[in-house]
Amino acid sequence: MILEFSSRPALVALARAAARTQLYRWDADRDLVDAVALVVTELATDILLHDPAPGFALSLDRPGPPAPEGAVTIRVGPVPATRMPPPRRAHYDPPETDPPPNNSHGHALVAGVAQSWGRTADVHGRHQSTWVTIIPKTAAGAPCTR
Repeated sequence: MILEFSSRPALVALARAAARTQLYRWDADRDLVDAVALVVTELATDILLHDPAPGFALSLDRPGPPAPEGAVTIRVGPVPATRMPPPRRAHYDPPETDPPPNNSHGHALVAGVAQSWGRTADVHGRHQSTWVTIIPKTAAGAPCTR
């Protein structure tokens, strides 16, 4: 699922609702749905507060093996005037280094529910998007590898 929203605070709630709807279609459990909704809210709000882009894109995907069954990858990034590059298929490949530090408490919340997460930039090195992989509690057991 890929959706785009304009940079209006009220649309964060719409993005969250769209994510919840998609997860329920995938028969995700309530804990996973709530964790994804939290991540979508934090990442979309982060873009609205810190990026001058005219909008943001939300992508939800279910990565294949070696990710545990039921894992979900969320990608939220700004939509620049020249358009965001097409999203790549979600993967379960934690980065070797931690994402750059951010003084936001939202990123601490995201890290608390993530199995892995990181940031990617467009081909020009601008407009970072953030991806987060969350696994259901039933498949959990390993700490976040960021």
